[in-house]
Amino acid sequence: MSTGTAAEPETGSPDSPAPLDVTIVFRSDWGVSTGTGVAGGVDVVVEKDKRDLPVVRGTVLTGAIREQAFVVAEALDADSPDKNWCEFVGALFGSVKRARLVSFSDASFSSFSDGTVPADDELKQKAVHEVVSLSIDEKTGTAKKDHLRLFERARACILRGTVDLLDRTLDGRPLRWSKEQREAAELVLTVSALLVRALGSNRSDGDGL
Repeated sequence: MSTGTAAEPETGSPDSPAPLDVTIVFRSDWGVSTGTGVAGGVDVVVEKDKRDLPVVRGTVLTGAIREQAFVVAEALDADSPDKNWCEFVGALFGSVKRARLVSFSDASFSSFSDGTVPADDELKQKAVHEVVSLSIDEKTGTAKKDHLRLFERARACILRGTVDLLDRTLDGRPLRWSKEQREAAELVLTVSALLVRALGSNRSDGDGL
């Protein structure tokens, strides 16, 4: 597949490519931290949607997949003197001077990783739990004073969202995606998503797998 003729869809007759499904399967505890806590309670809370369930925002997905998309593009361009795939990915995800052409929705809770979905009154309690963190003094082997922290973690679960290939520019002009460009975008997005091994905070401790 080649993207040599156009790194970016042309303006022209309206064209609305169907959104692509995004599924995130967490195999461990995880959480995208809000960076804040609750006075008198947990020190760090995870991002939640309007249902009060853990969520991965579209901006987080965009950043994670964008990073891998350029890895994919470099690999596809490896045996080519041109950088058509890198140009194509650059057009997809945009830059300071140009708007991106893909839009990720938030990924919302669908079920726990074993496929179960408790009743609404149980779901919020089971979806998020609190974890205690201690800092141990190497000399004494005991917990350091004032180093007790409580933070939220979401349980392993499945989230679903979508990604759209935009059908209009920022100034309202319709975009026309060719069949080849749609297939190229699907290829890059699919492989890039599969390369994302973890999301959220505490990844160094094994969370977010």
